Amino acid sequence: MPNGLHKIKTSLRAVWRAMRLLAHVGKGAWIVAFRFPQLHYLQPHEHVQAWSAPLLRRAGVQLQVKGEPPVKGPVLLVSNHISWLDIPLLHAARHCRFISKSAVKGWPIIGTLATAAGTRYIQRSSRRDAMRMITDMAEAFKR
Repeated sequence: MPNGLHKIKTSLRAVWRAMRLLAHVGKGAWIVAFRFPQLHYLQPHEHVQAWSAPLLRRAGVQLQVKGEPPVKGPVLLVSNHISWLDIPLLHAARHCRFISKSAVKGWPIIGTLATAAGTRYIQRSSRRDAMRMITDMAEAFKR
C-alpha cells in the first residue's frame, strides 16, 4: 500500500474513532440528565461502570485486570493518572469515586459526567479544603 493511502486510511480510522467516542460521551450526558434523576442513590455507579467499558472499546483500548480487585466493601486506591483513559479504565474495573481538582467541575460535559459519577472536588491550594475532603472520604467509607 502506498504511503499516502496508508496515511489517509489511518486518518479516517482516527476520525471514525473520535466520532464514536463523542457520540458515546453524548449518550453518557443523556443518561445523566434523564436516567440518573430516576435512580435510587446507590444505582448510578452500575450505569457508570456499564458506560465505561464500551467507551474503552470505542477508544480501541482493551481492559485487562490482573489479579482480583475486591468486589465489595470500601477500598482506598491512591493513583496519579497518566491520561484521561485511566478514569474510565478504573470505572470499568470496579465502582470507584475520584478526587479531582475543583476546576474539572466547571468543564463542559466532562464536569457533568464526573460529578454524576460521584467525583469529589478539592481546592488544591487550601489546607482547610484538604481537611474537608478527609472528612468527606471518612463519611463515604462509613456509608
